[in-house]
Amino acid sequence: MKQAENKACRKNIIFIRCLLIAAAVALIAVGVIMGEHSVVLQKAVSICFECIGI
Repeated sequence: MKQAENKACRKNIIFIRCLLIAAAVALIAVGVIMGEHSVVLQKAVSICFECIGI
């Protein structure tokens, strides 16, 4: 009985991991489609320039 519970628990964990990965991929795709990657890059460059004093 303990093995059956462990298998069910492992299946739930795998399902949750797959669900989270799918959500992350979907959100990344939405961000790329909306052009947010260029905004993030622009902000990162400006922060780096501020840090080194340019």
